Amino acid sequence: MVRALLIDRFKMRYHVDHGETDGYVLTLARRDGRLGAALRASSVDCQSRLAARGKNEVLPPLPDGVEVHPAHGAGSMCGAGLSARPMSTLGFERIANPYLRAGLSREAFVGEILGHVPPFPPYYKRMKQVNSRGADPLPTLPGATTAIGARDFHNMVDSGHVVIDLRDQLSFGAGHIPGAFGIGAHGHLSAWAAWVVPYDTPILLVAPHESDINPAVRSLVRVGLDDVRGYLEGGIERWIAEGFAVTHTPQAAPAELMAELPRGRVRVIDVRSDEEWSDGHIAGAEHVMGGVIAEHALSLPRDGVTLALVCGSGYRSTVAASVLERTGFTNLLNVTGGMAAWQHAGLPVRRGE
Repeated sequence: MVRALLIDRFKMRYHVDHGETDGYVLTLARRDGRLGAALRASSVDCQSRLAARGKNEVLPPLPDGVEVHPAHGAGSMCGAGLSARPMSTLGFERIANPYLRAGLSREAFVGEILGHVPPFPPYYKRMKQVNSRGADPLPTLPGATTAIGARDFHNMVDSGHVVIDLRDQLSFGAGHIPGAFGIGAHGHLSAWAAWVVPYDTPILLVAPHESDINPAVRSLVRVGLDDVRGYLEGGIERWIAEGFAVTHTPQAAPAELMAELPRGRVRVIDVRSDEEWSDGHIAGAEHVMGGVIAEHALSLPRDGVTLALVCGSGYRSTVAASVLERTGFTNLLNVTGGMAAWQHAGLPVRRGE
């Protein structure tokens, strides 16, 4: 009996999916509560055509009760707008999934898939090579049990180690080690570290609690960031107590930002995805997806205007702010709560391009 469905690179197989394999091209993954598309990085056009063939030839005879288990979920860069729901059924998707609607031609299917492919992080190419040759074995999680005193930590930062601060938006903004990446442990750490953290530099961690270290290292290792040397013993409080410098990322509530916009001294940079931007954004904002903001740094002003960074909740804008801070920007403002808070406050949004 067919229990679950996995769409593979060359054919469809019926089994329970237990995780990602190198053969994936397309899994059915949710988009706004429905199943959307999740694509592998290479030969997307060719692969989407293979998926279209499977959609038109393999799915139709299958019963509605077949379970669909996507290998990608919320936060994955392998698809647009994926939710965290772990499974669905083919019957539900036939009703709710726009990619499975009756009468959708092969060319239209391919066009819709390609129209929603998100940008791919640089680590995709790296991980393809690693997966091909085989990753080096890790007997333990690197750095997960290595507490480093503040003075030694300071020396390691001075020698070129990169710092990932795992605290939340407000804690990071209130004070952090200069040059640290602000990538919260309780978000999509793997995805965003893979976008912005260099692979050729040893990593140090700052965490709100020691219990956050082990899962954080595990998340980093999963995207090939496995040169973790340890974490700051005593956290940022110990760093401050030793008298070492901290820098701050100013925060502004949506109402405060709204009040500043007419004065023309603030330029809003929206770091969300294309899909989120189209669903609604602040009038006059500029759209630069957070993962590539470093590539746009030269086109952004460093004085004369404040750059207000906004995302959906404040998580990604914190990442983007930390990236810009590392390149010397000091004219930054992070919007607390992001667009969710903006809309909850009843402030206006503009939809479409």
